[in-house]
Amino acid sequence: MEVPGRGSPSLHPAQWEIQGLFEPIEEIRVTGGLLGSSTWLRIAADMFGARIHVPETPEGSALGAAVMAWVALGWAADLTAARQLTRPGALIEPDPHTHGLYRQQVEKADRILQAVKVARE
Repeated sequence: MEVPGRGSPSLHPAQWEIQGLFEPIEEIRVTGGLLGSSTWLRIAADMFGARIHVPETPEGSALGAAVMAWVALGWAADLTAARQLTRPGALIEPDPHTHGLYRQQVEKADRILQAVKVARE
């Protein structure tokens, strides 16, 4: 993903840009393959500096599609119906120190990338 003004193909700058435009990202809900690794969940929490919510039901995509169909068919008023169908599971809190280290490294990589782009021009 390329973020205007930053140019880095990374989720980090996108997250920082979103937080600059809207409110801070305080929590992320994950589903799918990431749920199979507590290590990757820990890395994601620390990397983004946000709580990771792991739902009790891992099939979020299928559930989301079903609720969208219910709304389209008039069987549910809106997408908040999904909240009634999911229960929270694990909660992973970010480590602020590790988050700071990730952020420093991403900023360093971004400076290097920008310097390389300038050198190639």
